[in-house]
Amino acid sequence: MADIYLGQNGSEVLLPPLRRVGRFEATIPIEYQKQIDKAAMLDGSIRYNFREHHPRRWPLDWEALTAAELADFLTLNGYEEELHFQNNWEDATWHWVVITEFRHPVNVKMSCAEDTRFDVSMVLEEVLP
Repeated sequence: MADIYLGQNGSEVLLPPLRRVGRFEATIPIEYQKQIDKAAMLDGSIRYNFREHHPRRWPLDWEALTAAELADFLTLNGYEEELHFQNNWEDATWHWVVITEFRHPVNVKMSCAEDTRFDVSMVLEEVLP
């Protein structure tokens, strides 16, 4: 499995391997949304302005994390700044991102049989210059 790093510049953390309990193998979708401005002219024609950069989004999720693994994610989510991100599933390029969505419910399926486990899902959005 490829590694994923996230954190402040110079102190990036190796994130746990993506895992799904009892389901298909984890995937890492990479979303691109073109930045296009659409404008209607006075004569009724439509014009499009294509922006130079198109930021990416990475929706990531993990299942059955321990409390210690969850603590790392809570720390990362607590930073109110851009974070350094490397997704080796894609390539070795470092990106500047922000965490725009973050959830960490208790994994009820796992908590009865063993220590309490947590699921984490977050969305990282690329910050462009």
